[in-house]
Amino acid sequence: MNKKDDLEKLFDQVFGQKIRNQRQKLNLTQAAAAEKCDNYRQWIGDLENGKSTPGLYTLYKYSHNNGIDLPEAIRETFEEFTQKSHPLQVVADQKKLKDYITNTKKKKRKR
Repeated sequence: MNKKDDLEKLFDQVFGQKIRNQRQKLNLTQAAAAEKCDNYRQWIGDLENGKSTPGLYTLYKYSHNNGIDLPEAIRETFEEFTQKSHPLQVVADQKKLKDYITNTKKKKRKR
């Protein structure tokens, strides 16, 4: 898995947690939330676990019909993602540096 996949997965997981938190604050089960937006309970579970990336209209319909504050969930996701993704960026940068040094040494040996 590459860094982009890792970051996208992390983003989807953080967003799903925010959606789950809001649903639980409203005392809604996944089944009840799914019914209100003509969807399946499994879809709600996949969304909340970061396994589903729905389109904007689907998110709007889900949030509107369930009283979920979508802009708030998105804002919180961006804040938390920025904090959590920083260590992944550092690791990726360290790997790039290590690869650069290794490749530079190989090039010098060939001369």
